[in-house]
Amino acid sequence: MDEWEKVKVGDIGKVITGKTPKTYNSEYYGGNIPFLTPSDDMSVKYVRRTNKYITELGRLSVKNATLPANAICVSCIGSDLGKVVITTQETVTNQQINSIVVDTDKFDIDFVYYSMLELGKVLNFHSKTSTAVPIVNKSSFSQYEIDCPKLNTQKRIGAILSSIDKKIEENNQINNNLPPHLCIARIAATQLRQTSQTDGCLHTDDKVSGRDGNLETQQVFSSLKAT
Repeated sequence: MDEWEKVKVGDIGKVITGKTPKTYNSEYYGGNIPFLTPSDDMSVKYVRRTNKYITELGRLSVKNATLPANAICVSCIGSDLGKVVITTQETVTNQQINSIVVDTDKFDIDFVYYSMLELGKVLNFHSKTSTAVPIVNKSSFSQYEIDCPKLNTQKRIGAILSSIDKKIEENNQINNNLPPHLCIARIAATQLRQTSQTDGCLHTDDKVSGRDGNLETQQVFSSLKAT
């Protein structure tokens, strides 16, 4: 059995807090570089589109805030606290998101992603029990810990969970194309972060309500950590 140890988020890789290019400068916006904020869809594993895009000038205006592909982004404010996505290309986020550029010599990106989903639930719980608007700054974020095995075990676990997520995503795509009267609310049982809108159908404007992770992945992750 592999030994698991506590690892601080700040030791997983480089932690970067986002910055917002000056909104009054029109030359900074309307380019092709994704600008990720908590108002974007962070209920998916990979962020493939954002509501806003910035230009190269906009990117250069926020020094040291550019993320590469496969950075893990965590929303760290308010009701969106704890949402997690992975970048698919060079991206900039606003200051409400802390991101990890994973040290892949020591850590597996998929494993860290699923670990951050678990940590995200802790962060989100704090947001619901706080009377003030909860904010997790870079220093506090970096001090949180996850349980971590050796790299080969991380990769094995990450591959298993990614395979499950891929199958669920494929099923969701099929379900999105079903007529509303054929959509069965039982599908929600396989989705951890998804909330059914009615007892009879998951469709909202002919789409399944947003993916919020999946219960099967969480259960498998917990069982793998226990072995």
